[in-house]
Amino acid sequence: MKANRKPAREWILLVHQLPPKPTNLRVRIWRKLQKLGAVAIKNSVYVLPATEQAHEDFQWLKQEIDSAGGEAAVFRAGSVEGATDDEIIATFRKARDEEFAAVAAEFDGLTGAIREQARGKHLSAGRLSAQETEIDKLHVELERIAVNDFFDAKGRARRRDGEGCKRFAHSERIIGRSNVP
Repeated sequence: MKANRKPAREWILLVHQLPPKPTNLRVRIWRKLQKLGAVAIKNSVYVLPATEQAHEDFQWLKQEIDSAGGEAAVFRAGSVEGATDDEIIATFRKARDEEFAAVAAEFDGLTGAIREQARGKHLSAGRLSAQETEIDKLHVELERIAVNDFFDAKGRARRRDGEGCKRFAHSERIIGRSNVP
């Protein structure tokens, strides 16, 4: 009788070595990796779950690194030496949980500021417009994180269960958006 085994997971890896110049390349590549939801499993080794989109995204980054004088390679792997699938998945979940928590903290600060300004009758049209812009940016960031939440991080569940949604809805009621229930 065969033992119940989880199906093997496949990964797309980007391994790179960046040149010392231009100095902003390191930050630019790091930001793009963050935007894709990639996590580092070793120094200069980033991973995403194997999809055609992930492969294409890493290929674009590889081209950018190569054209800047660096070196990069993209691999498809069924396993990663030194890390189990469960450890890699835990790294993804931890990264997304941290991102969800950071957005929630920013939102808490913003809603607190809005509440205080409204209570003190200091919420001018200019401030209101600025607060709405910040709320919109946080919504966009929250959606980016949700798209990159490949393994259902706890922070996403809290958002889905209403903790984050209640904060967003409450802040939008404070600033008077009418499309919020």
